[in-house]
Amino acid sequence: MKRNLLIAFVLFISITSCKKEKPPIPESEERKPEVIINEITTKLAGADSISTFTAALKKITLTTDETAQGITVFAPLNQSPGQQARSSRMSSLGGTSNRSSETSPTDTTKKTVLTDSELRDHIVKGVFNFADLTNGRMLTGLNGNQLKVTRVADTVWINGIRIGGKQIMSSGNEAVYAVKSILTGTAVNDEPQSTSLEITVWDATQWSAAKPKGDLAIDAWVSLYLSQKDYADSIPAIEGRTDINGKIIFKKVSAGVYYIKVTHGSKSNIFNRSAKQNGLYAGYANAGVFQNQSEINAAATQAGAAPGDFKWVDVNADGVINNDDRITLPYEKATVVVGALRKAEVMIGSLKNTQAPALTETEFNSTLSNVESNISIWHKRLALIDGILSPKAPMDSIPPIFSSPNYLAISTFTANASNQFIKDIWTQGYESITTLTTLQELIPTGIAGRTEKIARIRATRAYIYLQLLTYYGNISLQQSPGKLKNNDRPAVYNYITTELREATAALPSSVSGAVNLNAHSVRMISAKAALLDKKYQEVADLTQAIIDAGRYTLASKNSQFNSNSSETMWENSVGFDQNFKTYFYNRATMPYLRLTEVYLMNIEANIALNNTTKAQAYFDLLFNRAGYPLRQATAGELRGFWADQMPREGNLFASMLRWGISSQYSFRGFVEGKHNRLPIPQSVIDANENMLQNPGY
Repeated sequence: MKRNLLIAFVLFISITSCKKEKPPIPESEERKPEVIINEITTKLAGADSISTFTAALKKITLTTDETAQGITVFAPLNQSPGQQARSSRMSSLGGTSNRSSETSPTDTTKKTVLTDSELRDHIVKGVFNFADLTNGRMLTGLNGNQLKVTRVADTVWINGIRIGGKQIMSSGNEAVYAVKSILTGTAVNDEPQSTSLEITVWDATQWSAAKPKGDLAIDAWVSLYLSQKDYADSIPAIEGRTDINGKIIFKKVSAGVYYIKVTHGSKSNIFNRSAKQNGLYAGYANAGVFQNQSEINAAATQAGAAPGDFKWVDVNADGVINNDDRITLPYEKATVVVGALRKAEVMIGSLKNTQAPALTETEFNSTLSNVESNISIWHKRLALIDGILSPKAPMDSIPPIFSSPNYLAISTFTANASNQFIKDIWTQGYESITTLTTLQELIPTGIAGRTEKIARIRATRAYIYLQLLTYYGNISLQQSPGKLKNNDRPAVYNYITTELREATAALPSSVSGAVNLNAHSVRMISAKAALLDKKYQEVADLTQAIIDAGRYTLASKNSQFNSNSSETMWENSVGFDQNFKTYFYNRATMPYLRLTEVYLMNIEANIALNNTTKAQAYFDLLFNRAGYPLRQATAGELRGFWADQMPREGNLFASMLRWGISSQYSFRGFVEGKHNRLPIPQSVIDANENMLQNPGY
């Protein structure tokens, strides 16, 4: 009986023991969410290329269930703002800028915050080592997003995004990989990324408030260069046209940096290109498109800027946009990374987008002819003023048509800032400058000799600036009306000399006739600019180069002003009516530039440099032609001879001031320090608060 009771008790205990719940299995300390996250972020702390992801991962909250099997993490490289989905994750860094945008694996300066939801797109339950990532395998992110593995040998993509090598972390709790870009927004049917570059081109000339970048540029021609030197030498690495979406994808290109040039008709992303210097081109760098007047007011002073125009980079930070702000071209570039699709945006347009479209060839030629005629007349009027200022043209010797109170006031040094003829020279000079600038911007793309025409425009404009600088002293580089300022003579002088130097490099040494400038005649203008500032070595070098070239020869004493004279370097006879001819001794032509002045400048420079032998040789040459007894080449002898050889041709008054012999004018009312310059027209002073009047007026 006792035995039976014992058996029954044991059975009862056994049964009741089976019905009790099993005690919970202790949670693995190493699989706790906070432990795994801390372990991953600690080990990745020094990985700058994924620092954005690592910083966000520190703040994520995971559940025990999500980490119980360990986790696999696909950490995207740092992304620039706006790179959230595959369709947009390579979008522009520059907003309305035409600077090409690109993401760099090591770009930690521009980051975007990843949300918890986006982080979960990159985390998978379970530990999947590199060998586990087999082709076609499907993984599921913590958000339920599907991730497809594509594998070719040891190259792996997740939803088309390439893994950057093998595992960067591996343990029993986690596997971590770096991926080229974020997985949010990707799909299992996305094609694996190759080493590719996608460029989107925007036409900024179609700007409006509703279209801050303009329109997409269809059928634009895109050229990639391996270096800026290759661009200068016209050696593209690869080229192609944009599609109906304004895009072009260069597939399977080599990794590296590519410089981008885009053209579409007359529009381009190359602006204000210089002549080639040291084997390279320079031009403006685009910092975006002005969206409103407030942006214009806050930017560096940019002549005539309006909403829709490009904003140029103020490279030297002087607050004014001019040729000193040019940098090596092309400015836009993109970096291509192995196994990644990189994207860039480029804006094309004109130097001034808000201007009219390019002229037709007929319109261009007609406008150019008109402005050249106006400059010819302007030159003769300026030479007339120079003549009546100098001792060689007393008022009683000029034709009656010029005997007006305004001219008389100039002759007697009583002219004030309201003198009409002084105002006309200023106004007409700047009007021609404005027209030439417009012609340069609107020149037809396909016009014959386009490069040479642009160079002649630039040289002619520089010549006008030089003449204005010579007579008015303090002048302005053309800017928006109301914003003119004339407090930076060095900037004006530098602009003139740079334009002339670059035009010289772009022009041929010889052209038919003397109406068009060539390299030699522009070099002479450069010599005149150098002489104005007494840069004698530069004057000697430039003039000697002209003489040595032999393109021009001194004409005989009585044929210097004949049509087609061998020494005429630049002239235009438009406006040379009988009144002017009477004043200019009834000559057949009235040149802007001729070889005689080249020799005179060379002699002056060599005397100043103590090169007496060379100065004497050229002095004798000119004296022999004039039929005068030879004299020693001294500064005093040269000045008298210069006035004799170049009467009423312009710049004589300016030369006499340079020589420091203005005291001879004292009997006519000349005041040193005042009459060395013409007054700035009062109307210009009144209309521009930053314009300063010359001393004494």
